[in-house]
Amino acid sequence: MEKLLTIIIPTYNMEKYLNQCLDSLLTEKARGLLDILVVIDGSKDRSSEIAHGYADKYPETVRVIDKENGNYGSCINRGILEGRGKYVKILDADDRYDIAVLDDYLDALAKADVDLFLSDTLQVTEDGDTVKEIRFSMPAGETLNFDDYCKVDELPMHSIAYKLENVRRLGYRQTEGISYTDTEWAFFPMQAVKTCCYFPKPLYRYLIGRAGQTMAPEVYRRGRSQELIITKRMVEFWDALPEEERKYFDQYLVHRLRRIYMQNMVRNEEGDNDFLIEMDKFIESKSPRLYKVLDDCLYGKREKIPFIKEWRKNYKPSLKFRLCVKLHRLMGNQK
Repeated sequence: MEKLLTIIIPTYNMEKYLNQCLDSLLTEKARGLLDILVVIDGSKDRSSEIAHGYADKYPETVRVIDKENGNYGSCINRGILEGRGKYVKILDADDRYDIAVLDDYLDALAKADVDLFLSDTLQVTEDGDTVKEIRFSMPAGETLNFDDYCKVDELPMHSIAYKLENVRRLGYRQTEGISYTDTEWAFFPMQAVKTCCYFPKPLYRYLIGRAGQTMAPEVYRRGRSQELIITKRMVEFWDALPEEERKYFDQYLVHRLRRIYMQNMVRNEEGDNDFLIEMDKFIESKSPRLYKVLDDCLYGKREKIPFIKEWRKNYKPSLKFRLCVKLHRLMGNQK
């Protein structure tokens, strides 16, 4: 029997968090509607043992896939292959859903018949404090034309549920063997999205600040080459799209690239600039149009500095940009 929603949980050495992750999914209603796939990616700790304990207790809801390590994307690909839900969503094993919101979310999802189902996301600390809330400016509970509402400032993978048959029909495969591929989930499958619906409550609680996360500065520095691989793949895909199909992909890719330039320039540590130069030269050679669009990216709420354009003059952050960064740090505000 088809379930309403497959939740793929990529899991590598997450014994500290996996119990609270799975506990956040197992309301009485959810147990009948969810297809929970815990994909154990060659974990060396007790993650598999913990997951199998839940599968034994809830055999109609929880399934465990034990496989050799292939990194994050390989877990998503396996979940897409074996999912039984009408929709598919990703939940990282160190994150959780708001159990008080889950039943309402499933009720709304059951009434919808759309390609993309969006919900709000909270970024939280280990202590449960909210750092950021991501909401969307669109009517709630209605079937909407995605092209009319796709211009969002930020669309994290945590907010997304796709119709699974569409993802499969595309032959979507997330890049395997490297990190930072979660951004692909909000990009490539959007080819199949024509309709969407918005659920205006924060279902997903995304943990930030955990040691070892891919976006932690010390981890990111080691993984810059992996992010470059994904960026090149996105630029090549974007460049091959017909002009009329670029609307969402324009805004998503430019937003992502602006963030990468900004973060590396703000940090301005050894290797950051070399990484940016390599990425910038690739964009210039592959897509002159995108290269020119990035000239218009601005930094600062009041200053409005064209920071990428100025950096390109001699491949160094401008004095104006560096002073602005210092000012923002003093004020505790960086944008």
